[in-house]
Amino acid sequence: MNALVQRTLPLRAAPYVRLAKRIFLGPGTPKSVSFEEEVLCPEETAATRPPIFLPGQLDRVTGATEHQPVEAEIASMLAPKYKHAATIAYHIKDAVLFDGSVYAGNLRHFIADKTLFSANSKPRHLRVAALASTTVGTRYFGHWLRDDCIQYLLAERAGTPICVSNPTSEHKRRYSAYFGQDWTPTDRAFIDDLIIYQDFAQNSLKLRRYLALTKRIRTKFPPKNRDKLVYLRRGQTGISRPVRDEPALLEFLLKRGFSIIDVASDDLDHILATLMQAKLVVSVEGSHITHCCYTLDRGCGLVTLQPSDRFTAVHRHWTECVGVIFGFVVGLTGEFGYQFEGCEILMTVDQVLNQIEQQ
Repeated sequence: MNALVQRTLPLRAAPYVRLAKRIFLGPGTPKSVSFEEEVLCPEETAATRPPIFLPGQLDRVTGATEHQPVEAEIASMLAPKYKHAATIAYHIKDAVLFDGSVYAGNLRHFIADKTLFSANSKPRHLRVAALASTTVGTRYFGHWLRDDCIQYLLAERAGTPICVSNPTSEHKRRYSAYFGQDWTPTDRAFIDDLIIYQDFAQNSLKLRRYLALTKRIRTKFPPKNRDKLVYLRRGQTGISRPVRDEPALLEFLLKRGFSIIDVASDDLDHILATLMQAKLVVSVEGSHITHCCYTLDRGCGLVTLQPSDRFTAVHRHWTECVGVIFGFVVGLTGEFGYQFEGCEILMTVDQVLNQIEQQ
């Protein structure tokens, strides 16, 4: 189907055209419908530093997130090396973007739920474009900040970056400005040449892009002395991960030299300026930790407080990529939240600080 004919078809017909082709051809993939497969970074294997944790912590783990079974998360956390998949650009002809999905031939590439999109959105015609938005980035702030803003750098070099509608926030608007990125959504479009990326690996190409965005943040928030111990408070943001008797824990950490910043109440500029001075950050696991992604230097430390029933290695992956030393403490699940012992946190912090000093 040539581009001229495709642009005359009602946009709403794209899902049904794809469904008919799927019946006869089976489900498509970006690889199967692409006319060119461009390897931007080949597969890489890299040794990893072991995470820092106290004996018995893994015995407390009872579950993981909905994305992976707990056994896979523990194996990923303890892996002595990572095999990073290639970063690939799939070039696709005559694609249709319609309410959160890309259609081309027998391909449906899902990005976001259609409930995010307006029925009155006007379609665009784009000659060359590339997807900046990802499925996880439209759902989670942390993935938008760590994955989509990184992928945007690839997309803007290739053509018009395509960003679909997703829940906005003041933090997203500010980061977009600091990064110099335009996240104005495009929800419906005819695209002559579209690029869809495979870009989930924490490889050397991703490291170069982390450093590029870090440089932009540092232009606005020049780093000072790296001497602060910081507790990054999650509060009631995102999926609930309440810390049992958190005020007492904060008082305990304050007495031992920690600064406290709160992602729910503190201004983003204050959060970033404080993290720019951090030698080590402690925080409950969650998307908000991604504020550290563009503020912590190689050789700094991060200790995550892991809920026992939501254990995940996701923050170990990006910290390993950028050279941040990673540790964790597992909190027991109780009626009033997750219980974390201050003494265990400090013992883990001390081990991370010792490794920082040895570098």
